[in-house]
Amino acid sequence: MALFLQIVGAVFVALFLVVIATVLLLRWKIKSWAKQMAHQVEETGGLMEKFAAGGGPMAALGGVMEPLTLNLKRTHEPPDEDYALQIKAWTKGLKEAGFVEVGDFEAEPTMLWLRALAHPESGAAAAFYVMPLAGAWYDVTARFRDGTSIALTDTQREMTDMPPWSTLIRMEAGTPPAKAYEKLLRKLEDKDVTRYTVENFVEAFEEEYRRGTLWRVKRGDTPDELRRITAADTGKEPDSEFVQQLLESRKQMRAHQIDQLLKDEWLKNSEMSAYEYEKIEDRLIVIHELTPPEMLIDIWAENCDADDFDEDGDLPEDSELRQMLESRDPRKAFRTLQQKLPAEARFEHFATLDGDIAGDLWLSPDGY
Repeated sequence: MALFLQIVGAVFVALFLVVIATVLLLRWKIKSWAKQMAHQVEETGGLMEKFAAGGGPMAALGGVMEPLTLNLKRTHEPPDEDYALQIKAWTKGLKEAGFVEVGDFEAEPTMLWLRALAHPESGAAAAFYVMPLAGAWYDVTARFRDGTSIALTDTQREMTDMPPWSTLIRMEAGTPPAKAYEKLLRKLEDKDVTRYTVENFVEAFEEEYRRGTLWRVKRGDTPDELRRITAADTGKEPDSEFVQQLLESRKQMRAHQIDQLLKDEWLKNSEMSAYEYEKIEDRLIVIHELTPPEMLIDIWAENCDADDFDEDGDLPEDSELRQMLESRDPRKAFRTLQQKLPAEARFEHFATLDGDIAGDLWLSPDGY
């Protein structure tokens, strides 16, 4: 089901374009995008809350960045009426081909609707999706014991890059999923299939989404990928400066997403009570393997002598400190940074995080 992430990712890039355009309009006089990013994140969060409060696609999608994890929750809600007949026809065709329904779901936190089906004999699966700004599409897929997978779809929408273990085959627009399944069967000959079943579909889907997201997060967006998606959404090729702004902004906001994810995972697995956690939550910061250098620089700016910065308030590109922060692993760089801070401004190491994304929890000094 890697295809789902690729389309979701592309739609969220499109939404991000709207946010960037809004921020640029509001703050067009700012010379340094990176310097103001933290403030822009706050502004963007406020904008997203307003958009979500008003309903519409932003509320249904759940934010401006694709979520790091998804939970499939069963629903009795039908699909959007604009796509109900399409979903009904697709379902009928696959049932005639031997598929059985797994159920209808909302993919939280996005609240996107999907119907899942599994084929008891071949071990293949199919999913129908209904998503604001993207419409309805399907994928018919199979996964193999070597960790690879294959997906067939009729969507022609531009999407983010597929992970290296997943092969995508685009069918002609309008091809019903039953026809795509016929082609998939020919691809399964002599393959060692890891079967999708009614019982394991939800767990398999959530894990595949997490696996794909982790790959995307660690690899990061690429300029070519964002340029391609932007051109498809706007109808014109973006310039290099805009693509770079988009890259930096998404990197910053992704880092904040990871911060919250790691905090939540640590709290879930710790013995600390919610009451105790609330007392220190505002003082906790996360430094992980993907923390951008600019976020480390922001911490330094809050604690160091102003002489380290130039007349524009920036840390000079050729400064030894900036080069250190940009060249080292963020976790090691932050530990080195600690030694350069006054004793009263140093952070206390609180916990080590050894999950899929390694990191550290630090406790800021009182009054920070």
